[in-house]
Order: sequence, then C-alpha cells, then structure tokens
Amino acid sequence: MVPPDGRQDARHRSDTFSPAISMTPSAASNRALRRVYLLMLGIVILALTMSTAARQQAGIPEFFVQVVTPPLIVVFGAVMVWLLLGRALRVAETVMVWAAGLASLANVTAFSVTQQPPTYYLNSGPYLSILVAFTFLLLIHTRPRTGHLALGLLAVSLALPWIFQNESVTGHPLDLLRLQVNITATAVMIYLLSWYRTQHLSSLQRQQLLAALAYSDPLTGLPNRRGLMVEAAGHSGQQDQPDALLLVDIDHFKVINDRHGHAVGDEVLILAAALLARVTGRQGTVGRWGGDEFLVLLPGMDAAAAQGHAERLVRTFQEQPWPHGLNITVSVGGAQLQTPGTHDADLARADAALYHAKALGRNRSAVFDQLDEQTRQQLLDGARSAPDLRPA
Repeated sequence: MVPPDGRQDARHRSDTFSPAISMTPSAASNRALRRVYLLMLGIVILALTMSTAARQQAGIPEFFVQVVTPPLIVVFGAVMVWLLLGRALRVAETVMVWAAGLASLANVTAFSVTQQPPTYYLNSGPYLSILVAFTFLLLIHTRPRTGHLALGLLAVSLALPWIFQNESVTGHPLDLLRLQVNITATAVMIYLLSWYRTQHLSSLQRQQLLAALAYSDPLTGLPNRRGLMVEAAGHSGQQDQPDALLLVDIDHFKVINDRHGHAVGDEVLILAAALLARVTGRQGTVGRWGGDEFLVLLPGMDAAAAQGHAERLVRTFQEQPWPHGLNITVSVGGAQLQTPGTHDADLARADAALYHAKALGRNRSAVFDQLDEQTRQQLLDGARSAPDLRPA
C-alpha cells in the first residue's frame, strides 16, 4: 500500500521540477556542512593540543592552557564523534558556540582578575579569542537573540579589565583603549554583515515560498498547471527525441466525495499523486492538472512507450490496496507531442484519447497516436475542447 506519508513521495518528483524550491536544507548541503565542521574541529583540536604542548614545554603557566584547554578539547572531540554518527547538526552547532564563547570569556576573566604582565592584554590574544567566538556565533545562528548574546559577550569582555583594574589599565590605559576600539570596530562590522546576511536569507526564503506557492499544488506537493507548463517549455525545441504526455483522471471521483466526504477525497488525491510519482519515477514529471486530473510529462518517449507507461499506471491503480474499502481506478489518455510552445493541439489529442478510454468503460488507457485513423478522426470531430493551458 502507498505509505501514509504519501505526500512526501509526491514531493520527491516536484524536487526535480525547476521552479519548485525546497524550503529546507537538502541532504547534500547538510553533508557538506557536516564535513566543514569536522575539518574545522580537527584543526582547532590540533591547534589547541600543539599550543598546550608548546606552553608546557616552555614552562609558561597560563590559566587558559592549564584549566580551559583540556575540557575544551574533550568537548570538541565529543562533538566530532556526534557529527560522525550523523546526529543533529543544530545540537552540534549549539554546543560548539557555547563552548567557544564560555572558553573565551573564561580566558578574558582569568587575565582580568589575576596578576599578569602589563602588556598581556596589548598582544590582543584574549580579545582575538572573543572575536572568533563572536564571529562563529553570528555565522551559525541567525535568530535576533543570537546577535544580542554576541554583543553581550563582547561588552562583558571589554568591561572586565576596567572593572578589576588590571595592570594593563593602570599602566597602559590608552594602549588598551585603542586595542578595544579596534576590536569593537571589527566586531560591529561583523555584526552588521551578519545582520545583512540574515535579512537577505529572510528575503530569499520569502521568495522561495512565493515560488513554491506559484508553481506547486499545496495539497499534493506536485507541480501545478503553471509549473507543468514551465517544465514542458524546458523540453520544447529538443526535436532530436520524441516526447509524450498523459492525462490521468480518477474514475468516479465525484462519487467518492459525495459518499465519503471531501477529507477522504483529499486523502485519495494525495495517495494517487504519490502513486503516480512512484510509478513514473525519473522517467518524467507528474503534476496536478486540476481537480481529480493529473498530467504526466514523458520526455524521450514515443507513442508506443507512452502507451506502455499508461497501461502500467492503470494496472497499478487497479491492484493497489486503498483505504476506507475504496476501489480506485483511473482512465488515461495520451498523445505524442507534435506542436511546440503551449502544446494546445497535443493536449486536445490527449484529452480526446482520455474521452475515448472513458467511453469504453473507464479503468483503461488510450494513446491517440496508437489508435486507428478512423477513430482518431471521430474523436477530433466530437471530442471535448482542450483544457485551457494558460495558468489560472
């Protein structure tokens, strides 16, 4: 039976349709980001280990090396294991941000409250660690409160030496002030760039949402009529290979709605969309043409191949178990594409073939180009007018 989450399978097909833009990060982008984090953590752990070894060999006692670095290496190592196991990226990002921020703040705090060489602050080491944590925080998280947290981290680190009157303050106040001004200017620039990035991402997401609404069907997740026409236009002009299309109509769908209600009708449409997408696979594009009618674009298929695909669709629907004790069948009409552009004549011929399949008793298929000449002419003379191709 079609999985209950049939809508997801249907959307798999719409992902290959150009205008329908996914609103969530793709699996490929997540894998790439995971590799970047693993590389970054490996470099950081190596740098911390080498720095600790060098300081210990030189006999330089330092709070950050002796107290902060060992647990920091353990935390970052645990995050690497977490990422290698394929666990949630958001958890890893949150742990990395808080670990880097707290470690940097501990570094500044330690050298603000303990006796240090007067020029220690002037080499900017503690503030560079704060700046790295500040940048990392803004790059990973785009929520507004993240910016407030980053600015708060910077403000506390700037105030600590003045609060505790470190020797850098009493001995070199102007030099320390100049260093803090430079660090602050750099941090503000990073903050503004991050703000612009957040605004740009928000605008891009709105555009993606509008594109998804314009080119996809909200119920099934498939391309809608407008989306199908864009997809068909992408194949126009490729005269070196035949193309075909199928119109798929759910038999007696109005009876289903009348007897079981529109909620069951919507469920049937979602499951039918998923089934069409699964059977068609990467051979073509499935979309919702309107109501209980779907359209299947089959690039690279001639009329005979389209006939085989149509028969497979009819057979699959007939054999498929359906919920609520329903027996769902479809009628399919197809045609080989012959006219470029809007394909009005092609759709008229496919629609005539669909009419012919229904007239023969439904639950069957007919491809216009596979019918005999007399039947084709009779259908063209008495068929229904083609559906309007202009986007609604």
